[in-house]
Amino acid sequence: MKRQQQANNKPRFTSRGSRHTESVHPRVQSPRYALRAAVLSQPSFAALSAVGLRVFFRGPDARPHALHLQEYVKTLATTKMWLSTSEEGDTAGTRTYEVLVSGRALLLCDRNPAAYAPLGIVDGKHAVFFNTTEELVRLARFYSEHEGRRKRIVENARQLALTRHLWKHRAVQMQQIVQTM
Repeated sequence: MKRQQQANNKPRFTSRGSRHTESVHPRVQSPRYALRAAVLSQPSFAALSAVGLRVFFRGPDARPHALHLQEYVKTLATTKMWLSTSEEGDTAGTRTYEVLVSGRALLLCDRNPAAYAPLGIVDGKHAVFFNTTEELVRLARFYSEHEGRRKRIVENARQLALTRHLWKHRAVQMQQIVQTM
């Protein structure tokens, strides 16, 4: 989810389409995906809009699901807030790292310590966690009204990504794992 200034000065949020939402895979019973589906629902969009935020979401049926690389980079570079949820198996997807390193977007994500704590991501320091759509709306409103606080978290997130989550860090980790086998 991202926030972008529109011509009418109304912030806009964007979220990428997810092939894991309950509207696409109704058999997925994970609470995480139930939360993702709730956040990406029309009532959630209406609640965000009611506090002055615009939402752009292509939807799970829209093609293509993902933005083309240049469009994605431009979108991330002009974003103030981005919604993401952890993936199956309590993992953070690559988008999490991209948002952290962007230096532009505040990461709003599901409260999942199993996914984020091992990465050093701390709620309120590197990202902002939520459990419900209502909490997401409240936090989005708060950070849209407190730009200085949003920017501090974004800078902390960027520093965390640069010191712990670049490809060179993954290469060292992989080398260490392989050497123990």
